[in-house]
Amino acid sequence: MASKKKSPAKPATSTKTSKTTKPPATTTAEQREHPRVGLGLLIQIRATSIDEFKSVHCDNISLGGMFLKTDERRQLGAEVYFQFTLKDGGTLIEGLGRIVRLADDGMGLQFVSVLEPSATIIRRLVDERLAAER
Repeated sequence: MASKKKSPAKPATSTKTSKTTKPPATTTAEQREHPRVGLGLLIQIRATSIDEFKSVHCDNISLGGMFLKTDERRQLGAEVYFQFTLKDGGTLIEGLGRIVRLADDGMGLQFVSVLEPSATIIRRLVDERLAAER
């Protein structure tokens, strides 16, 4: 009887250690699905239940989300509308994100919905900055 071949093991950087939905307290670059690049811009965010925008500092961004440096905390899972323009004053970049990580200095926002042309601009921004880091 032939034995079944096992699929290749996941990389050692996998963070699945329990059945909890709470994200790990710290996240390393190896655990991320998408590489992050520095952004250093003020962006506007608004919770879906509040009509008022707040300015927060976006520390870094990836194709999957961004990290917002702020003392203000939202609940994990809260949805947040965001918008910003790059320093060149180009097209408004906007979308919807979900808070997936809380840290002492801010919150991790995962993109839920980013439409065109915003998605293309974010992709180009990340690609250009990754190329410059090499």
